[in-house]
Amino acid sequence: MSSKSSPEGRERPSAYAAALRLLSARAQSRRELYDKLIAKDYTPEEAQDAVNRCVDAHFLDDEQYAQSLVRRYGSRYGKRAVAAQLAQHGIDRETAEAVLESWESPDADDMLRRLLRGKTDEASLRRATAALYRRGFSGEQIRSAAQRFREDFPEETET
Repeated sequence: MSSKSSPEGRERPSAYAAALRLLSARAQSRRELYDKLIAKDYTPEEAQDAVNRCVDAHFLDDEQYAQSLVRRYGSRYGKRAVAAQLAQHGIDRETAEAVLESWESPDADDMLRRLLRGKTDEASLRRATAALYRRGFSGEQIRSAAQRFREDFPEETET
C-alpha cells in the first residue's frame, strides 16, 4: 500500500486506517465503505484491499448490517420498502433475500388501524391504504386489511 502526502505535506493515512475511522462512526456495507474510500481518492485497489481486510478482521459484515437495518425499518415498513432500504445501503440481493426470509413483516391490519387513529370514514381509509402502499406493503396485504376494516365498520365506510 502506498501512502500519499496531503496538500499540507503530512502523510495521508492508509485506506485501511481510513476505513477503520469510517466504521468507527457507523456500521456500513461493503459497497458503502468502498464508495466512501473511492470518494476520498484512494485507488480502487487500495479501497478493495481495505474492505477485504475489514471483512477478514470481522469489522465489516453485510449480513449483520442488513439485520440491523431490518430491525431499524422493519417495524414501520413492509417487505418491499425494507428490501429497497437494504439495496440503497449496498446490500446485495442474495444477502437481502436471506435476511428478509427470516423476518416477519408488520401486520398490515395493525398498521392500518394505527394510521387511521380512530377514524372510520372512507376518505381516511383511502389515505391510510395509500400510506401503506408507500410503506412497502403489497397490494394484496392492503386490500385484505381494508376489506377486514370495512367488515368491522360497514356503516362508516360505505361508498
